[in-house]
Amino acid sequence: MIKVKQLLCLKLVLIALSLFFMTSCGSFKSSTSKTVAEKTKNSSSLNNDGLSIDNAVVIKAKNSFEGIPKEYEFIDRKHGKRGVGWKFKTQSLNRKDGKSFDVISIIDTKTNKQLKYYFDITDFYGKF
Repeated sequence: MIKVKQLLCLKLVLIALSLFFMTSCGSFKSSTSKTVAEKTKNSSSLNNDGLSIDNAVVIKAKNSFEGIPKEYEFIDRKHGKRGVGWKFKTQSLNRKDGKSFDVISIIDTKTNKQLKYYFDITDFYGKF
């Protein structure tokens, strides 16, 4: 009986931590994020629309703390501020041809359509 309670407690802690990280990643802003966004705005990788894995937005970053906010900045530029122009739905990891891709599903609040954005995160995946 104690083991069942311990497993349930551990499961609840893991769910809470997952929710915390999912919500904090979207609102995390680096003090240099505007400078980074401005520098990378015209790069060819950010000209990709990100609507398919073959046209994924390539994110260049040293680590996850720098790279993940760039993904959300891209979506903000397309749809406006999170919670106003778009709502987060899911995030998942895909792999193709030895590369790692973040797939972020959103709801566009203007059209109420679900969209998926693909980001090539190979440059920073697994780096903290």
